[in-house]
Amino acid sequence: MKKLVITLSIVLIGLLGYSQVTSVGEFRVANATTAFGVNLPVGTKVYNIATGDYWVATAGVVSTATLSDATASFAKLNDSGTDDQTAAEVNISDAGEYYTGTTVESALQEVGFSIAAHATSISTNADAISANATNIATNAADIIDNTTNISTNSEGITANAGNITLNTNNITALENLTSKTDNFEINADDLNGSDYALSETAITQYGIQLSINGVITTNFSFAANTVTLSVPVYKYDLIVAKYIF
Repeated sequence: MKKLVITLSIVLIGLLGYSQVTSVGEFRVANATTAFGVNLPVGTKVYNIATGDYWVATAGVVSTATLSDATASFAKLNDSGTDDQTAAEVNISDAGEYYTGTTVESALQEVGFSIAAHATSISTNADAISANATNIATNAADIIDNTTNISTNSEGITANAGNITLNTNNITALENLTSKTDNFEINADDLNGSDYALSETAITQYGIQLSINGVITTNFSFAANTVTLSVPVYKYDLIVAKYIF
């Protein structure tokens, strides 16, 4: 029995020796340049009031030391970041590899630049689309006018089919004919039925071609050396008459 008690005592003493812990202190300092005032053993915790940082000593520190000059002897406990960080201080992992920057701020700058560039491109394309729409409308009107001219000319070809065969006398006469082009620049608004005098007396049987601002029109009549329009023309319009005299 006595031996059993001695054995148990030895075991208990051993367990107490292995499980023994020592207490360490926790201190506050006004800022990182405030001297501790006491020697700090390993494991001592220090709170920096000025910054809110919480440190633990990883090595013994003398009483005259400060957080600034003994940084190597401390590890920060609350190093996970605070809610007062700026975008430039928050890192991104960018798993999709979309950005060249490594922080939220640089990534946002890249996104902003891309949006601005695309906005400019969209505006430019919108202007081009608008211009093309105007051109399409103008060309459509020209097509309608030309279709009318084709129809009119087709009827004229049918009517003149019998005149295609010319005798020698007619060919000789045609060689002496001269073509003429008269330009009328409109300086004031004119009404329907405006008359324009040709510089020469046109040969009626050979017809006359009249255009307004480059678009051929059949809305006119002529006799001798006068062209009479049946549509209004306006200031700065250009009327061109081509005929044989």
